[in-house]
Amino acid sequence: MPYEVVISYAQEDRLFYEKLQAHLSNLRRQKVISDWNNDDISPGTEWEQQIKSRLNTAQIILLLISADFMNSELCYSTEMELAIQRHDANQARVIPIILRQVDWEGAPFAKLIPPSKDKPIGKGKDPDEAFTSAVKDIRKAIEDLDKKAVPASLLEDTKTAPTASTNASHFQHTPNHFLEHPHWGLLRRFHTLIAIAVVCVLIGSGFITGWLKIDLSRLPVRPSPQSTPGASASQTPILQLQFEITTAPDGSPIGISNGDYPFDMGFSDSITKNNAATALLQGHGNNAKAIWKLAWNTDNTDAETLIYAEDEQVREGPLPFFTLVIITTFVQRDSKDEHATGSSRDLLQGAYIAQEIYNKGHHPDQMQLLIANVPDPVHDAAQVAKQIVDVAQKNNIVGVVGWPDGSDDAINILSKAHIPTVSPRSLNITSNTGGYFFIAAPSIDDQAMAAVNYARKQWKLNKAAIFYDPNDKYSTDLASAFSNHFDGQIVGEDTYSTDQPDQLIKKATSLVKTTPDLKLLYFAGYPADASQLLQQIQGVHVIGGDALYQMAHCPLSICPQSSPDELYFTAPAFPDETDQLGLNAQLLAQKNWLQLTRDQFIAEYTTQFGTSKHVGNPYGYVRADSDVILAYDATCAFLYASLNGQLNPQGMQQTLQNMRDTYGVSGHITFNSDGSANDKPVLILRRDTSGNLHLMSIASG
Repeated sequence: MPYEVVISYAQEDRLFYEKLQAHLSNLRRQKVISDWNNDDISPGTEWEQQIKSRLNTAQIILLLISADFMNSELCYSTEMELAIQRHDANQARVIPIILRQVDWEGAPFAKLIPPSKDKPIGKGKDPDEAFTSAVKDIRKAIEDLDKKAVPASLLEDTKTAPTASTNASHFQHTPNHFLEHPHWGLLRRFHTLIAIAVVCVLIGSGFITGWLKIDLSRLPVRPSPQSTPGASASQTPILQLQFEITTAPDGSPIGISNGDYPFDMGFSDSITKNNAATALLQGHGNNAKAIWKLAWNTDNTDAETLIYAEDEQVREGPLPFFTLVIITTFVQRDSKDEHATGSSRDLLQGAYIAQEIYNKGHHPDQMQLLIANVPDPVHDAAQVAKQIVDVAQKNNIVGVVGWPDGSDDAINILSKAHIPTVSPRSLNITSNTGGYFFIAAPSIDDQAMAAVNYARKQWKLNKAAIFYDPNDKYSTDLASAFSNHFDGQIVGEDTYSTDQPDQLIKKATSLVKTTPDLKLLYFAGYPADASQLLQQIQGVHVIGGDALYQMAHCPLSICPQSSPDELYFTAPAFPDETDQLGLNAQLLAQKNWLQLTRDQFIAEYTTQFGTSKHVGNPYGYVRADSDVILAYDATCAFLYASLNGQLNPQGMQQTLQNMRDTYGVSGHITFNSDGSANDKPVLILRRDTSGNLHLMSIASG
């Protein structure tokens, strides 16, 4: 496998670059190396993203330093700074080559240039002789590596070996277990050996009297992982997670992570996240932070990396800190889980903005945010809730943000342990939680009532059909609530199975054909199925619940951006909500919306997630959806409580119960005696045939 090399240079130094390329040609033809520079960018492509992508995967990065390189914004601010970040994170080897005389003292790469090796390539030894000598020695080093056995300590497999106490569903992990290639760990270590050989050969050659500048102290070092207690000597050493992680039958992880186990592996930065987790497990928190920053540079919308980096900063800092746990539902399979994954990413974005704003403030303490993953709420939520209870005191956990539908058992477990929860989602909880469960969103019942009122007022319709999935709690609760509030004729309450759109479309088209005056269909389901339904059903108003907001993130392969007809749905929040309310001065005065909170949120959201390239769809980049907004507000409820009560679970619960005149991006953050949201509006949004969202109505809470 060729060793990937990226060469960064200014166009004014092209002759030097071409000379270097000529000397590398033989290695390139024999597939010993592959090299890339910005000349290789295809016309019409996003050049900046291509450069970042190449720099993020290269094993060796050559910086051809000159006055023109230093003066180039692209070379210095984009290419060089990212290269140094990867070098500092032990992810790549950066070799500065001084081409021409220039003042480079104090530059980020200066630390890689020993004082005795600062002559430009044009001074002293002939450049051709220097290039030839270096390339020959590189070849010899690689040939020697091919003949020698690789040390066993560098070939330790990244896969986890089960210990005597490990059963089929429980494992401890080294984060690279996500990589599918069975020899990935070997290849990475082989590449590391090549990098070390290249560096050593260049240092040992006569080339150092001329142009090569390198610092051996910067070479990457990978400590050996600690053995798991109880493992036999013949077993592969594995790394010990801080919190137990188990797996669901489909391989989805269940448990809590402080950064040593990344859950969301659907981004392009997944390999980098694994490397950060490995660094953290080995006790190198600073390295882990640098690598998480690299991961975020790869995909700026990945809030999981930001949370882990912020947590490590908090743990290393001088101030005391308290801990919140946020619940996600990342899974290792396809299907309606596109909705679960998109919603979980939104929750992390919103929670991170709250964490980042709070920790930047002048508070007496900081907030750590652990992530707990529950791929199947019905089967896994109780297990994670018990885990939270077990580790709460040791980790100063004072509250939980989250819980998806179907998590009743988990909520009861936490309530009995006197650990408060604030949910950013609309849930129907029938059991008595003892005052320890709060909901920041309007209820399922309020959403259904708002849909009924809008249909009757705007469309003057008194006949409707309902479609729902009887095996999904959210779907059944929503359908039942709509049926209870609709005082017209329900011509059909048909069931279907999520992710079986053919079944849904067949039933819906048949019902519309046999009921000519049916003009209203209430769809209590998810985006992928709704999108397929819209492609087939025309001339009928389709309205549903807040889960359909995730259509903003749904991949175009599943949810085409355009559709023959429009879709309506209820939502707990919308970025333009307060602007719309501001048109009514009386309502604005009544609600006392805090524009400062909203403006601060929008500015921080755009700063953190708005730099990634995107085409058309702004959601997840510069525009937050309702899940993001409510996760922010739910987290802020705890942060408000931390500043106005005792900093323990019981103190948090008492403050949450008595919150008054507190506002967030979505409006009031206050709770009724049963924990439900108080005075919370329900919005009606319209998705037009081009995929754009519009705020149609606001029903006061």
